[in-house]
Amino acid sequence: MCTLKLIESNNDKIKYIITDEKELRELLNNLVKQVNRVVILEITNIGIFTLGIGLPLGFIQYSKSGDSPYLIASGTGNDELIGMDDEEGFDANGTPTQIPKRFCIPYARIVNIIIHFYKNHELPQFERWVEI
Repeated sequence: MCTLKLIESNNDKIKYIITDEKELRELLNNLVKQVNRVVILEITNIGIFTLGIGLPLGFIQYSKSGDSPYLIASGTGNDELIGMDDEEGFDANGTPTQIPKRFCIPYARIVNIIIHFYKNHELPQFERWVEI
């Protein structure tokens, strides 16, 4: 079991108690049903993620405490990005925010990263992480 804090627009904090992987996956899948946006997901005492929630692509950034270093998953070399625009747009608390496509990955992979982190308390080695 762990406590998650989800910070959305206007710094509204929603607290969730997650008892298993299924509940976490359901929460993450429900988030993507709304407009492309940026949220903060804090897994208490473990790490903080900044998520670009969107379909088909989003982004995921990690920091242990909310301070640098910040690591972002790199989508460079992904077949999904071929022929797409150079940036993906997200709403960050009312501010349009463009993220370079090289840092965008399919949302399903974002979910898998967070599930892996929840279960193992570490970033997965199956992603390439870039310090920004």
